[in-house]
Amino acid sequence: MTTQSRAWALLLTLLVGAQACSKAGDAGKPGGLPPLDPTQAGSAPPAAPPAASPAPPPSARPVPTFELANPEPPPKPDPATSIAGRILLPTTNRGSVGRGDTIYLVARRVSDNPQVPGSLVAVQKIAADAFPLEFAISGRDTMVPGAPFAGEMTLTARVDKDGDPMTRRKGDVLGVVKKVQVGNQDVTINLDTVQPQDESLGGGPATANPHEGNPHGGKPLGHP
Repeated sequence: MTTQSRAWALLLTLLVGAQACSKAGDAGKPGGLPPLDPTQAGSAPPAAPPAASPAPPPSARPVPTFELANPEPPPKPDPATSIAGRILLPTTNRGSVGRGDTIYLVARRVSDNPQVPGSLVAVQKIAADAFPLEFAISGRDTMVPGAPFAGEMTLTARVDKDGDPMTRRKGDVLGVVKKVQVGNQDVTINLDTVQPQDESLGGGPATANPHEGNPHGGKPLGHP
């Protein structure tokens, strides 16, 4: 073999060996990623779980309501131990009485002496309203709690402009019914008398300063 032939043989041997090494190296490499499933290639990512709906706010606690009970009028007194009826205001005196004026209803013992008023038994304070004005006076209104309310009485109803039961002022209107038996339920008192001048029921001249007190307690009323 000539020198040129040996050179070509050596070159051919080197080429064959290099190709074999290249194949061996490719065989040892890890395989690439598997191809994507064509059915999943266009699918969207899995949806996130739905957010939990907010809890409803706690129901508002009901606001308590307080209803004031209508005050019931006191029961009517026993007819056998009371005097009841109506107070009338004649047309001629209507200009002397205003709505809400104080009316003192007074019950006294019948006096043996017509010139002297009988002893005071009971007093009731009434607000002037629509006339005729109903009334009922009984042992509930006595000056001394538990005192008997029986026998014959003299009733006086007087519109008191100054609110002082110890005075009568000029222009006050009043009415009197004498000798009324306790148990009578049909008494009529006419406010048909006009007080002609100021008068003190306490035994002295009338003053402009009203006394304190309540017809159901406190200071004695004297002679309303």
